[in-house]
Amino acid sequence: HTGIHSFPTRRSSDLLGVSPDWPSDVVLLVRHYGRLEEGERYQALQRLTGTLGPKAVPFLVARLAEGSSREAQFVLQHLYRQNNEEVWQQVIRLLPEPKNDAQAKALAWARAQSGQALDALELLARSQIKDAVRDQAIEAGVQDLLGKLKERKYADAAAAGEKFAKAAPGDPRFPYLRAEALVALDKDAEAAALRQQALALAPDAEAPHYLAGELLGQLGRRRLAAAEWQRILDIPPADGVYDINAHLRLSALYAASGLFERAATSLEKALDASAKARD
Repeated sequence: HTGIHSFPTRRSSDLLGVSPDWPSDVVLLVRHYGRLEEGERYQALQRLTGTLGPKAVPFLVARLAEGSSREAQFVLQHLYRQNNEEVWQQVIRLLPEPKNDAQAKALAWARAQSGQALDALELLARSQIKDAVRDQAIEAGVQDLLGKLKERKYADAAAAGEKFAKAAPGDPRFPYLRAEALVALDKDAEAAALRQQALALAPDAEAPHYLAGELLGQLGRRRLAAAEWQRILDIPPADGVYDINAHLRLSALYAASGLFERAATSLEKALDASAKARD
């Protein structure tokens, strides 16, 4: 009894989410969590999440506000592993207004996973966060637009594509996907302008153009894909892994079009670049 009275005055927040069905040792871990050393806290979180699963989410969310930035990163990893609808909805409900970057990452992750990719990207853009959560939200957004195009919801895809492009301005895929919707709406001139803008994005980065080239190949836009692969070859450094792949993709596109001499030349360039990389 005396020990209970020695707990910190903020014990109620430490006990957030505790329910009668929790094992007694886990309840004790939560009650004493604030007194644990950093290494002990990591072990405690392992025990909590391993035992409670989604029931640990309220406590994890509370730690994002109360713990150190280092602890917050560890808590986030535990949240990400609890990857299901129940967890996503809990996080969204518990974090209506994130107060720090860790909470913003958690909320953005939950939104992206639950089909709210645009909300996730806009939140991350406001918080100026660029990490793996942002990459996941972008990929979810690409899939969302592809789904709208497949369902022939062209007006919705065009509107959403514009918003995604503003939330992730350095990714060429959103202008390209919006252009696909505009073509279907007989707005070819606008689509052509968007495609030119997409090609000019990220002038010093190969990765966005690699992703764009892969997407355009998936959409069957060979000419546009070829322009993206060539764009990669114009960006230094030369003969890196992106260049090797660009040469290989160009070779395949030329061969599919019956341009076998150009295909052979591109393939030879890929082999030369690969040999230089090995050397």
